[in-house]
Amino acid sequence: MRLDPPIQVITPLGPGLACFLEDGPAGVEWQVFIRRTGESWYFRNPYIRLAPEATIGIGPVSPFTSIPCELEPHVARYKANGWLR
Repeated sequence: MRLDPPIQVITPLGPGLACFLEDGPAGVEWQVFIRRTGESWYFRNPYIRLAPEATIGIGPVSPFTSIPCELEPHVARYKANGWLR
């Protein structure tokens, strides 16, 4: 399903724009374009947060307590390039 307008979200790889939702065998997945890199990624629900937005009352988001093992090398690459703190 296309999200129109896209939703600003936070992912383990940083901020992005969620453009599509897909219902797959593992549950709902969000298709997100990462702002810093333009890369397209799919994330399951536990790895999506609404981006903070003071004007509509969305405050700080909860941190990601775990990262899926398949994302660990990418998180390391993003940190090494300064794209992620």
